[in-house]
Amino acid sequence: MNISSLEFLDISSNQFTGTLPSTISSLKSIKILQLDDNNFQGTFSLALLANLSNLKVFQISTKNTNNLQVQTETPSFLPTFQLNVLKLSHCNLNSKTSSKIPMFLMSQHALKFLDLSHNNLVGTFPVWLLKNNTNLEYLILTNNSLTATLQLPPFKHHLLHLRLSCNTLHGHLPYHMGFLLPSLTHFNVSRNSFQGNIPLSIRKLGSLNIFDLSNNKFSGKIRMSLFSSMPELSRLQLGNNNFSGSIEDELQDSPDLIVLDISENRISGSIPRWIGNLTDLLYLQLSENHLKGKLPIELCSLQFLKFFDVSGNQLHGSIPSCFNVPSLNYLYMQDNNFSGPIPKAFSKSKELVAFDLSQNRFSGHIPSWINLFSSLQFLLLKGNHLRGSIPRHVCGLREMNIMDLSSNKLKGSIPSCLGSMSFGISKRSKSSYESMGLDFKSVFFIEIDVLFDGKGMFWKISHEDKYSEGEIEVNFMTKNRLEQYKGNILKYMCGLDLSNNELSGTIPPQIGYLHKIHALNFSHNKLKGRIPETLCELKQMESLDLSYNLLSGGIPSNLSQLDFLSFFNVSYNNLSGVIPMSPHFRTFVEGSYLGNPNLCGVVAGKGCSSPKGRPRNQYEELMRDEDDKINEYVETFYWSFVASYLMVLLGLVIVLFVNPRWRGIWFYFVHLCCSYLFNYV
Repeated sequence: MNISSLEFLDISSNQFTGTLPSTISSLKSIKILQLDDNNFQGTFSLALLANLSNLKVFQISTKNTNNLQVQTETPSFLPTFQLNVLKLSHCNLNSKTSSKIPMFLMSQHALKFLDLSHNNLVGTFPVWLLKNNTNLEYLILTNNSLTATLQLPPFKHHLLHLRLSCNTLHGHLPYHMGFLLPSLTHFNVSRNSFQGNIPLSIRKLGSLNIFDLSNNKFSGKIRMSLFSSMPELSRLQLGNNNFSGSIEDELQDSPDLIVLDISENRISGSIPRWIGNLTDLLYLQLSENHLKGKLPIELCSLQFLKFFDVSGNQLHGSIPSCFNVPSLNYLYMQDNNFSGPIPKAFSKSKELVAFDLSQNRFSGHIPSWINLFSSLQFLLLKGNHLRGSIPRHVCGLREMNIMDLSSNKLKGSIPSCLGSMSFGISKRSKSSYESMGLDFKSVFFIEIDVLFDGKGMFWKISHEDKYSEGEIEVNFMTKNRLEQYKGNILKYMCGLDLSNNELSGTIPPQIGYLHKIHALNFSHNKLKGRIPETLCELKQMESLDLSYNLLSGGIPSNLSQLDFLSFFNVSYNNLSGVIPMSPHFRTFVEGSYLGNPNLCGVVAGKGCSSPKGRPRNQYEELMRDEDDKINEYVETFYWSFVASYLMVLLGLVIVLFVNPRWRGIWFYFVHLCCSYLFNYV
């Protein structure tokens, strides 16, 4: 087939593997060559394209960044083409040589789109790309290792998108950037080391759509008026910096704002009431600041919210009764001083996935309408003043992964219906589960649309910003320490914590039906009776804490079947009998069994003796079995060693007897050894 006249080739977004053929250099008429989003392997040199003078669009990336390596410096080349679109993403660009930005780009002057992201490139910010390409609209250099400061050309540039997140850039933003980049719509420098104030010239960016300075070292006061009169502003992300002071001025005329993040700063004062005017807001993140006062009633106007986080502040008072947001998926209000009963207004948020009110001063009962949250996976009410019994309505939460009701004043028995809850056995399909994640991480898609008219072929660049599943965080006590679970690990972690309450009665045997649970904590209650034998069915269990209760009887020996159990604590109960002698229980420290005077065994440091002082038959037999096994292993080893030695010796004799040549060599070797020893002596 003659391919020299081919002008357009698009094999992107497939599952192609193997190396790219050198015959690509034969595509003399090619204008658009799109190879991205495949599984190509090996090394590909861009020098193969040097003589494709008609080439305007070239894209290559891989789904597995460990397989493909694109080289532009070895061998070096001078291209005959002038590209409009170049994408070299996720391809280990120049990883075997300099890891620098390709030098052939010095000769390119017609670029409109350039993506070199996810390559760990080193060096300074390439301001020369902007100087040489005055029509460049998209510059994407995310996830590299670029250093130094951000430099801009000394003239107005038509750049629309500048994405520099996840590098090591530092210094101040150019104070005149608003004048030099007046057309800018997307500006993302998150996860760098920039510092200083936000330049006042930002107010000149009237077309700004996304402005992300998160995870840097910016400081000073946040002047919201800088972002007023930006009718297309949809995302304003200033989280995890050093901004301080109160927010005094108002953000006006930004009707399309859907993401506002000023979390993890040192913002003080009260929550601004004007936030209630941002009626299209989906994501409001105000956590980890020094905010005080009550939740303003104006927040009730945010009827499209999906993510609301005011955790880690000094807010107090009751929740406004009008705060009933049907669209809410994630509600984080932990680590404040909120008080009063859990408001019934929350019952309108039936699509909640995470509900965290822990470490506040909420009082009253756990509401019976809690079972309306059919999608709830994380229920965290730890450290409040909740009283009464655990309502059976919680058993209706069929998607539950982590439930923490610890450190309250709950009484009564543990509902046996808890054993019917999912705790890791979700009925939700994977696709619907993943769709619930809303941390509003930007995922950028570029699409080249090839069009035809009467004069021939042309193309246009279109893009789309989507929000991927982000890292939802949950703090949960397991293995006697507070762990922070976030991101994908939350799909697999599940636990139940009812500790530090006043629960009584027995542990329901039905708890053994929670086959996927990883952590179980019933400590510091008034539970009595025996440890259920059914707990041996919890095959995924890693942490089991039953300490500080009134449990009696023995430790079920079948708990030794829990292969993943790494933390076990039954201290300060009324347990008796022999501690199981399995390898698992030998690894648990003596403190796991303290406060049980009738427990005995090697781990407890106490022998199991009968009232007459003679060893109990059960313990004696266990120890005798262990000794017999050890003696049997030693005896087997000795006999195996003797048999192996005799086999080697017999084999040597047979070889020397059958083969005269080898026999002669052997005797000659023995003669040399004897001569050497004689001379040495």
